[in-house]
Amino acid sequence: MKPLLLSAFVFPGAGYFLLKKPIQGVISALVTIAVLIVFIKEAVYKSNIISQGIVNGEIAIDITAIQQAVLNTPGQISPQTLGALSWLLAAVWLWGMIDCYRLAKKLKT
Repeated sequence: MKPLLLSAFVFPGAGYFLLKKPIQGVISALVTIAVLIVFIKEAVYKSNIISQGIVNGEIAIDITAIQQAVLNTPGQISPQTLGALSWLLAAVWLWGMIDCYRLAKKLKT
């Protein structure tokens, strides 16, 4: 049960290390890190554009105006690609939890 909890709440793939399956753990962790890096880079790109708009007076310092700017500011990556990456992250995370549970159960018997 501990490997499942590690993969679910600490970091995707963390449970594999407890199960002495480092290759699966590294793969899960690397996929997760790569997707998170893409998300962070996209967020920083959009936030720089929006903050520059605020500094230039093009965007009001109002939560509604900023929310609208977030929705309307084009990013470097298409929304479809970001959606696909979100699904990939969810799949890797869920698969890691299920697989760690399955492996842990198999090792107990």
